[in-house]
Amino acid sequence: MKPQRILLIEPNRDIADTMAELLRSIGKEVKVIQNVDVLISNTSFENYDMIIVDTDNFCSFNYELAKRRRERSIKPLLYIIGCYCIQDRTRQLIQLGVDGVYVKPIDFDEMMFDIERVLMKPVN
Repeated sequence: MKPQRILLIEPNRDIADTMAELLRSIGKEVKVIQNVDVLISNTSFENYDMIIVDTDNFCSFNYELAKRRRERSIKPLLYIIGCYCIQDRTRQLIQLGVDGVYVKPIDFDEMMFDIERVLMKPVN
């Protein structure tokens, strides 16, 4: 079976390395990009099953991502990692086109379980 591919967009190299290692430990193929602007570019995302993007403290950028996803018909699941400011906006972001939201601080065990669940592969 082909491994599920995840595009991880994380500006902080240390966090990106840790998250990529965790995702690989559950059998995912991970590509790491540190520039969040790639989601606004004309880059194709068809080769990925899921996109996880850390928007950190750029809370208004979350709405732009949801809008761009709809406009460009980006098919992979789109999950946002953000600061506490998005906690009360999770439902609205999902209605606008984001598939899920993780609020910092993240419980990585819970996040890995959720990723396995949404990609419909049994958790090891």
